[in-house]
Amino acid sequence: MPILRKQQLFASIEVILRRWREILRPAVRLTLICSLTLAPAASGLAAEPPAGKQETDSRLSKLRAFLNVHRSPLERFAPQFLAAADRYKLDWRLLPSLAMIESGGGRVYRHNNIFGWRSGRAAFRSVDQAIDYVASRFGESPIYRGRDTAGILRKYNPARSAYVRKVLAIMDSIAPVAVLQAAAAH
Repeated sequence: MPILRKQQLFASIEVILRRWREILRPAVRLTLICSLTLAPAASGLAAEPPAGKQETDSRLSKLRAFLNVHRSPLERFAPQFLAAADRYKLDWRLLPSLAMIESGGGRVYRHNNIFGWRSGRAAFRSVDQAIDYVASRFGESPIYRGRDTAGILRKYNPARSAYVRKVLAIMDSIAPVAVLQAAAAH
């Protein structure tokens, strides 16, 4: 291969690598921020009761604000996250928090698998289907059913000991436990 063609090839590869770094940088930054600066949240807190119409649901505005601040393309799925959490009686912050860790908030994933389900090998027809499927497994599968949030997370990813703490920290940054307890008291 002539030297000029090799130089062109290396330049092209360098451009591609630079672009991938730009795409992945926000996801890596979010993971580092969450693992280094956020305190672990309490676990096992029940999800807020549905507020009726989604337009008046304070959870929707909190979740959209969080996803918007992190420039997550998953913001448009906020209503689906809440509906699935309500349907399967999960903490409403769990699924978006998993997606933040597993796909950088919807920036890096394959086959609509924003949760890294089955070690990233599962394929879904749509992100909506992925949200509903993972929620149904957490809510109805004998593997997860009856566990509190931390128990679900320990079962979901038993290999990484800091995983539970990271997910709970993101959940707390979406809506702190104190805010949830105050809202439940009213």
